Amino acid sequence: MSINELFSATFNSLRRARSAAATGRKAERALLAHHHEEVAAEWPAVSEWTRKQVRAYFKRQLQLDEYVGALRRAKVDGARLVALHHANALYTTLGVTKIGHKKKLMVALRGLLQAQADAS
Repeated sequence: MSINELFSATFNSLRRARSAAATGRKAERALLAHHHEEVAAEWPAVSEWTRKQVRAYFKRQLQLDEYVGALRRAKVDGARLVALHHANALYTTLGVTKIGHKKKLMVALRGLLQAQADAS
């Protein structure tokens, strides 16, 4: 295989991977939008959540079980969750260091709060 053929094959492979990743991100955003609407319709307003509901949301909806202990120790209820989110202090309070988890939390909470605002 010549260098040009190798370059072309690598470039095409990267282009396909990038396209698949973009499609995956679109699907993830659509799923999150549906998730926000579902939670907004079935749950009380985030600011009214109990500590137990906040932990359940992190565990069941976001699948971020590793922060449940930190939520319990910090006594985070819905009102505190919203306040920490708006103050950009949620990550430090919970000890979130993974970029993917930070992004997931930011997108989920922003979307959920927006969906609940739109529903009211």
